[in-house]
Amino acid sequence: MRFTKWWQSLAISFSVATWGLAQPLYTIITGNAVFARGTGPALLLVILVYQAAPTAILFLLDRAILRLWGAKGGLRAYRTALYTVATLIFLRGLQGYYASQVSFLPERVKYGIMVALFLGVIGLAVYAYRAATRLFTYLAIASIILTGVFVYQVNLFGTAWTSPMPQAGPSQASRRDAKDPVFIIIFDALGRHPLSDGGKIDQGRLPNFAALARDGVLFTDATSNFQASSFSIPTLLTGRLASQNEMFGPRSLLTSLADADYTVDIYDEWALCPEDNQFICQDKRFLLRTSPFLLVHEIGAVLSDSLIPAFISKHFPPPLPRHVYSATLWDAFMTSVSEAESPGRAYYVHILLPHNPYEYDRNGQWRPRVLREAAQVEAAYEEQVMYVDSLLGKLLDKLRVEGLHKRSSIVVTGDHGPRTLGLLRSRLPNELSDLIPSVALIIRSPGLAPGISQVEYQHIDFKPTMLDVLRLPPDKDAMGVSAFTTPRPDRSRIFYSSGRAYAYDQQSGWWKLTSSSALSPKQGDDTPDDQRSRK
Repeated sequence: MRFTKWWQSLAISFSVATWGLAQPLYTIITGNAVFARGTGPALLLVILVYQAAPTAILFLLDRAILRLWGAKGGLRAYRTALYTVATLIFLRGLQGYYASQVSFLPERVKYGIMVALFLGVIGLAVYAYRAATRLFTYLAIASIILTGVFVYQVNLFGTAWTSPMPQAGPSQASRRDAKDPVFIIIFDALGRHPLSDGGKIDQGRLPNFAALARDGVLFTDATSNFQASSFSIPTLLTGRLASQNEMFGPRSLLTSLADADYTVDIYDEWALCPEDNQFICQDKRFLLRTSPFLLVHEIGAVLSDSLIPAFISKHFPPPLPRHVYSATLWDAFMTSVSEAESPGRAYYVHILLPHNPYEYDRNGQWRPRVLREAAQVEAAYEEQVMYVDSLLGKLLDKLRVEGLHKRSSIVVTGDHGPRTLGLLRSRLPNELSDLIPSVALIIRSPGLAPGISQVEYQHIDFKPTMLDVLRLPPDKDAMGVSAFTTPRPDRSRIFYSSGRAYAYDQQSGWWKLTSSSALSPKQGDDTPDDQRSRK
C-alpha cells in the first residue's frame, strides 16, 4: 500500500503539522491562564496559522510531488523529510521537559545526544518508511482528538469569544478633579548604570530621563531585592518580601491607592490582574482582544525558544521579535492619558523593555543580532534603553500638551537590572555584579524639591515612599521605609538570585554570597514621617 490517495495525503499532512507545530503550542497555551475570556479570535488565529495553514500547504505539496515524480522517488524523499522533522521536534520537546534531570551532563555530551537522535531518526525514517507512513496516516485520528481537546480546554467557541468590558473603577466623580494624576512606570530590567554617571544623566543619549530627573529626585543608590519579576514587583508594591499572588492583594500599593479614592488603571504586559471592580485592567488579555495577531508573533518566539537548541539559536537567532506587546501596550496607555480623564487616576504601567533580548536600536527599529562579547551586549542594551527613553518622551510630551505635566506625580523605576549583562560580568557563583541588583529610580511630584539622593534605597522601600510622596497614611507593617525618612535604618541589603542570597559589600562594590536568608531591618523607633524637602 503506497498511501497515495488524497485522504491519506491529507491525513499525513495534518499529523505532521499537528505534532510538529500545534501540539507544543497547545501544551503551552492550555497551561497559561492568559488565554481566557475574550481571547477567542487570537486562539483561532493560532489554529489557522500553525495548524490549518501548514496542513493545507503540506497537502498541496504532497499532491504536486506525487503528480510530478510519482510515489517512489520524490514523494518518498519528501515524506521522509517530514517524518524526520516532526519527530525531531517532538523529541526536542521531550528533551526540554526533562532537561533539568540531565543538567549535570556536559554541554558536549548533550550536543552528542542531539546528533545521535538526529541520525537515528533519519535512519528510522529511511529504513522504516512504510511503517512511518502508516503511523503518521493513522496519527491523524489522534491529531483530531488533540485539537478537539484543546478547543474544549480553552472553550474556544464559548466564553473565549466573550470580550468583557473594562472593569469599572471606583466612582468618585465629586472628588476626582481634586486629585492630581499618578504615574507608576516600571521598565523591566532598567538598571541604574546606563542612566547615571556620578549622579548625572547624559542629555544627548537620554534626554527624557534627564528632563524627568531635572524636575524630580534622581536616586544614585537604588537596588532591587530580587532578580526575578515574579518576586521583585510584588516586593516593590507591598513593601515586604512577597510573591506574585500579592501584587494586587490587600497589602498592595495599588489597593491603597484605590482605597484612597484613586481610579487605578493597570497596564501590565506580564501579569494578569484580578477581575474585580477595584482596578481597570489592561493586561495581556486586553492585548489579545485588541490585537490578536500579536499572539502569532509571540507563539513563534515561544516555539523557537522551546524547540531550537541553544547552541543553534546562539549563532543563528530566529527572525522573530520577542517584545511584540511592549510598544502596543505603551500606545494603549498613552491613548488613555488626557486632561479630561487623567485627574483622579493612578496609572500602573509595566512593560518588558529594556529586558533582553536586546533587539531594538535607539529608534525602535527591530534588528536581531548575535551578541557574543560583554561589550556587544552592553552596547545593545544601552541602545534599547535609548528606545525606552523615547517612549518616556512620548508620555512627557502628552502630559505637557494636556496641561498635566506640573500636576502629575511620575515615578520611573526598574524591577531589576540587566541580568544577561550582569551575569557576563559576574564572578559566579560567589559574587554578583552590581549591574543586576541596581535599578533606576526617579521620582517627580508637585512640591517635591528636585535633587540627587544618595540614600540607600531598596525595593521594600517603594510602597512606603509612594505613600509618603502622595501624603497617604503609612503602612506600619511594611519592612521598608520611605526613601525620604531620616535617619536611615541600619539594616542589611540582601539580593536574591536563583535561590541564593547575596549581601552588598561596600568595600568591593560586589554582591557576595551570604548565609542570610531574609532581610532584617533594624528600624528602631524610626517611622516614615514626612521629612522630605519641599519647594
